[in-house]
Amino acid sequence: MDDEAYESLNATYERALATMHKYPVLWLQYTQFLAAQHLYTRTRHAYDRALRSLPITQHERLWPPYLAFVKGAQLPETTIRVYRRYLKVSRPVAFLNLTTSILMHACT
Repeated sequence: MDDEAYESLNATYERALATMHKYPVLWLQYTQFLAAQHLYTRTRHAYDRALRSLPITQHERLWPPYLAFVKGAQLPETTIRVYRRYLKVSRPVAFLNLTTSILMHACT
């Protein structure tokens, strides 16, 4: 594929996300496609947009590939910033999951 074809497909993903921004699978496909093109800034921005668009309960699906991406991109400062952000939000999500699990078992 040439650059024009890649940009056309990127634009198609953007149009799809304008209306289907609550679909984590679409975000994951798009970020993987951007990363395969070595568009590191756009990939990072797409992951950030996905985290803002999706409910926090869906974030656990995005963080592992996001962390793998920044680690593999070999951008030390960006990697540190993304990992710090992950650590800030990972504890509340883990707590939310644990609390939900406890409540579900208590109700059965």
